[in-house]
Amino acid sequence: MSSWLNSQRERQLLASTLHEKHRKAKQKKEKIDAAAYQENTDNIWRAACEKGRSNGKIHLCWLDLKHISDRVYTFQSDYGRELKSLVLDGICLSTLGSICEHCVELSHLSL
Repeated sequence: MSSWLNSQRERQLLASTLHEKHRKAKQKKEKIDAAAYQENTDNIWRAACEKGRSNGKIHLCWLDLKHISDRVYTFQSDYGRELKSLVLDGICLSTLGSICEHCVELSHLSL
């Protein structure tokens, strides 16, 4: 009976160890995925703002961005031109952030 209890404890310890390793690996992957997503969205916003530098217009369509970048709010100071138009069609926004306070000078806003 003693060896049966020992082997049961060993199995439980092994299962617990494997579960903990799996949990840590999952957390690590989620952290890496989140960082990659953030870097990707930052690159998209940077490119859109660079393109909009010449005419004061940012136009993004059908991307999974979920939020408006701070680059929109600092467009004038960063690019030396007033942001006139912001078109964000189909980008799956989950929040508008501070767009109402920071983008009052827009002549065209499409969400």
